[in-house]
Amino acid sequence: MSGSAPSDQATVTGLVNGGAAVRQGFLTMTSTMTVTGTAPGFTATTAVDELGRFTLSGVPIGDLQIQFIEPPTVDAWIQIPGIGPGETIDLAVTVVGTTATIETLHRTGGGGLIELDGRIAELDLVARTLNVAGTSVFVPNGTLIVDAGLALSLDALSIGDTVLVSGTSDGFAIEANRIERVAQVVQVPVTVEGPLLSLSGSCPSLAFIVDGTAVSTSGATFFDDIPCIDQQNFLSVAVTGHLVDDVLEALVVNVETVILDGFVSMVTAPCPTAAFMADGTQVSTDLATRFVDGSCADIGDGVRVHVMGVVAVGGVRALEVRLHDPVVSVRGNILGLTGACPALSFAISDTPVATSATTTFTGGACADLLEGVPVEAKGRLLADTLRAESITIEIGKTGQTQSSSIEGVLDSVGGQPPNLVLLVDGVSVRTSADTRVMRRGGTQALVDLVAGQRVHVVGDRFPDGVIAARKIQIKADAASGPVVLDGKVSGIRGDCPAVTFVINGVQIVTNVLTTFNGSPCATLQNGQRVTLSGLAQADGTVAAGTLDAEPSKRNDGDSDDDEENEDGEGDEILNGNGNGKGKGKGKGKKQRALGHISAWALVSQQKATQLAPQGYGPGENVNEQPST
Repeated sequence: MSGSAPSDQATVTGLVNGGAAVRQGFLTMTSTMTVTGTAPGFTATTAVDELGRFTLSGVPIGDLQIQFIEPPTVDAWIQIPGIGPGETIDLAVTVVGTTATIETLHRTGGGGLIELDGRIAELDLVARTLNVAGTSVFVPNGTLIVDAGLALSLDALSIGDTVLVSGTSDGFAIEANRIERVAQVVQVPVTVEGPLLSLSGSCPSLAFIVDGTAVSTSGATFFDDIPCIDQQNFLSVAVTGHLVDDVLEALVVNVETVILDGFVSMVTAPCPTAAFMADGTQVSTDLATRFVDGSCADIGDGVRVHVMGVVAVGGVRALEVRLHDPVVSVRGNILGLTGACPALSFAISDTPVATSATTTFTGGACADLLEGVPVEAKGRLLADTLRAESITIEIGKTGQTQSSSIEGVLDSVGGQPPNLVLLVDGVSVRTSADTRVMRRGGTQALVDLVAGQRVHVVGDRFPDGVIAARKIQIKADAASGPVVLDGKVSGIRGDCPAVTFVINGVQIVTNVLTTFNGSPCATLQNGQRVTLSGLAQADGTVAAGTLDAEPSKRNDGDSDDDEENEDGEGDEILNGNGNGKGKGKGKGKKQRALGHISAWALVSQQKATQLAPQGYGPGENVNEQPST
């Protein structure tokens, strides 16, 4: 409190209905409303408590202005005229935005004089009593009753009328000596909806027209969703306020917002004022539109977007556009190249890539895109295909390579033959029609490469680490993985259908489920060429599923049938003697012996394969330790 007050001070108390209480539908326990009383030489500010009440003490004689403030929407005034010395005033006030209305006013003077302001709740013409703001009022004969200076009789009053009662109080009731009926103007909030037109002024004082109604805003206006500074012509708005002299003084301005999620189509205008369709709705952008995970230039047919905007004439004005498919980058060697410039299609690793007339090139031109060339492609994934916006050719057409070899587990197989993309112990390997696949001397197909196998790769390594494979040797198969072998039978033992033998150094096991084509199980011989498909087992053997054999023909003579080892270094030698004689050809060769042997054992996979003889007939010559 500041200023001075005379010794005969008045007290003003009140109950506020409004502010947060009106917005929430009940009295808030955390009201931030303040009440300031102002008179000549006097200023006092107090807070509205949790019950909605306030008290101003030490109020001087004269007129008192009371201001109610609660940001951002409440800033309203009332006036109490003619406060007398020692007077006590209690009032109830309803506050909405910039308007405060006195509902009841009860004034008590120091000498028992009292004034009561409020609506008539009860009226008894016989007893000549009223109930005003919860207080009983007796109206003696001769009491002056007026309305706008005209005298009235008691029966001219009605329940609901607002009256100002002056009289004396005995502590229980008031005996009126004067009653004035007051013309009460109740300001009912008005709402108008429609496009915002003819916008003028600057924040916070804007002027515009909505549905033919002039609207004005002020510092007390609350802008919901869209701030004052972003208001524009043609936005779809709903404005609530009070009509004063045919102008709607806005309490709240709400802009209708909309969320769209869909694919862009029918782009008809250039950036920054782009226009397109999304989720079946016309969308427009401007300089104020925010773009997330891209820019306005990225808007194109097929791009998926999330649009937050406001309803405007003709569609939605975008406040924010979020691109669901951000620019991604892939690097690697071109595989499976098809098409003709500028519309090429190929794969980088497992990602399909497509170029177009809008694709830009660095380090070369579209014509420099050839099979195996390492590139980096950037663009957006649309329907699982990278639509290349830019491509960087990282080396020339022939590349800069060095010979390299690796051995490890085949982790994954991608692409289509002959252009496979393999991952071997974390190293990317690509194949081509020139890649040879071997398994212990036998030629295999690219389709025989499956995840889980142990392989040895020889090829050319590019600067990006990718190896272009010239030869892939299958060292071992994954358990339960498919195996295809082509070679000559050796080391047969057992009785049909449970026969074991060796093809290209791999032990084969047949059973009742094995299908024999071309030659039945009983005629299977050492030296007979077969093609076999089966499943690798955990112990390194292969369970034969299908066996296609050439017609058997017995050969009791020496065998000079030698095959070069796939490594060319004599990693494996298989010797065996049966009824015929085996003959070695030296380092780097496999020696196979014809003739049925009743027992054998495959011991080493490195420098020798030793046959452990047992159960041979009389006179049989067995070489137990093959020469290397």
